[in-house]
Amino acid sequence: MNPRLTRARIPRKIPKITNKTNPLRDKRGGILWEEGIMIEYIDEAPSLEEYKEMRRAVNFMVLSDRIASNALNNAFHITTVRDNGRAIGMIRVLSDGSYANFITDVMVIPEYQHRGIGKEMMRRTIDFMYGTLEKGETIVLYLMSASGREPFYKQFGFRERPNEVWGAGMSQWITKN
Repeated sequence: MNPRLTRARIPRKIPKITNKTNPLRDKRGGILWEEGIMIEYIDEAPSLEEYKEMRRAVNFMVLSDRIASNALNNAFHITTVRDNGRAIGMIRVLSDGSYANFITDVMVIPEYQHRGIGKEMMRRTIDFMYGTLEKGETIVLYLMSASGREPFYKQFGFRERPNEVWGAGMSQWITKN
């Protein structure tokens, strides 16, 4: 974690949910049930190996151990989703510690997709970021959607760029050969 950030990141487990009538879509709580699957949302990073395996499973770019380790260690906030201890999804927030925040690595491994896990990760992350604010403060959440995934993020209030207010988001990949 970046030492310049003043907010402490305390790993915590959220209490068990016993509602089996609305699996994986309960409004609060960390453990959700579906056909014997126990889903936990834990505010801590996965291991380096788990992170790299999830990236591989969702066809994200392969990262060196050094880059992947830095990605985990320098995040402002991470939620890892587990099924019986197995890392099955995660989301990270990068932050300058003030108003600019970037959501990245939103991933759920294929066999757990389309069960509301990604939505719950986004909801929890937005709630977490809202909780960092004091009355009257405003921050911005940025993200870069994979092509075709824009509707998923729109349901949380994200807007596509370019639009009538902002120009296109831009990026550049740099590789050292």
